[in-house]
Amino acid sequence: MKIPVVGVVSIGGPLARKLVSAGHEVSEANSRGRESVSAFAEEAAATPCDLKDAFNGADAVIISIPQPAMAAIPKKRSLRCHSRFQWSTRVITTRI
Repeated sequence: MKIPVVGVVSIGGPLARKLVSAGHEVSEANSRGRESVSAFAEEAAATPCDLKDAFNGADAVIISIPQPAMAAIPKKRSLRCHSRFQWSTRVITTRI
């Protein structure tokens, strides 16, 4: 599956590594642009991308960012992705 992960810190980073090791095509993005995720993406064998391009052709999308940063995510109408995606602001918390 083609899966973009937005956010590379405590949850997004380890999740991207697991998805790559499971054979998925993973891209990484954040609000600061491709250059800011390039080093991590290379280390994780993922593809760095800009936030505006992260959703193109995706089979699933993982957004792992702090709630206030959600404003940086492009609005649905500006994305060139399939209409089958449903947007949710559901927050899942875990203890590690």
